[in-house]
Amino acid sequence: MLVIFPLSPEATIRRLPLVTITIIIFTTIIFAFTYPRMIEEEREYTNAYRELLEYETWIFSSYIVNEDGHIVERFEKVREKAEKGEIELPPPYKEKWEILKERVKTIEENMLIRRWGFIPSHITLRGMLLSLLLHAGFLHLFFNLYFLWLVGCNIEDDWGRPLFLALYVLSGIVACLFHALFNRTSSVPVIGASGAVSGIMGAFTIRHWNTKIRFFVGGIAFFRPLGTVVRIPAWIAFSGWFIKQV
Repeated sequence: MLVIFPLSPEATIRRLPLVTITIIIFTTIIFAFTYPRMIEEEREYTNAYRELLEYETWIFSSYIVNEDGHIVERFEKVREKAEKGEIELPPPYKEKWEILKERVKTIEENMLIRRWGFIPSHITLRGMLLSLLLHAGFLHLFFNLYFLWLVGCNIEDDWGRPLFLALYVLSGIVACLFHALFNRTSSVPVIGASGAVSGIMGAFTIRHWNTKIRFFVGGIAFFRPLGTVVRIPAWIAFSGWFIKQV
């Protein structure tokens, strides 16, 4: 197995990168408070949806499979007909079904990932900004903030703090809009600062195109760990990453 990991750029800075540090600390604090809640909400939603699905499977079974045991209709089609009122369910069954559906809907609407995440089918400035603060897991958070630190310090030093912060936020907004362009009808929330960090990486690649980036390259050969540090120009190192993202 080959491991390639960026260590640091061979570029110095003249002042403390306060904005970069603040973004990293603030985003980490937000993650510490929101991630446990997101996990709990996801568990609650999964349980509620499973209960709804099990109940639907039971009440729709006679419309899906006939007396001979043959499938005569798809589950999704039966559900669609029931939603339109084309299938007449007994009042007690219909009442419980509506209660379970409403419960799933309420839980979903109140989930933090839906209230703070960016929804491509419902574009809002609030969603684009707040989505930068949420992350789906520790590795998602770590790699975003690590790459921000890797390149952000130099860009903040080069362009100044206000312009750097503006670039970070605008990059996140543009990334959301670009995603929505190809997913206009999607209601799946998008979260994370990947787009914002990509903008900073792009600025670094242009501003410091020939700056060498130190990479650790390691692996295991003949059951022995091997490793070395190589230096690669930024335009080569990050071009491959950008192509992969697109």
